[in-house]
Amino acid sequence: MINTLQPEGDVYAHVSTDMLRFFTANYYTGDRIKPFESAEPSSGYLLIGVDDARTFLPEHADDYDFYMVRHFRKRSCDTRQPMLLLKFREK
Repeated sequence: MINTLQPEGDVYAHVSTDMLRFFTANYYTGDRIKPFESAEPSSGYLLIGVDDARTFLPEHADDYDFYMVRHFRKRSCDTRQPMLLLKFREK
């Protein structure tokens, strides 16, 4: 799904646990998943766990608009959370 929506360029991710990343998804996207915090992008796609989104999205609501693209019901093997794929842009 990620490769279909964003065939080239970076995809951003947020994981609240230090030292934890989306290793599996990053492998299948050709090492294109970058930490959101270090890039501070103006627009793109965000991969985030449902639990992490509960705190991350309100914290960034003043700066970004987020749109749901896909809710993956199965838990990620990396974060053990169901995943969300969101499209975002700066306000």
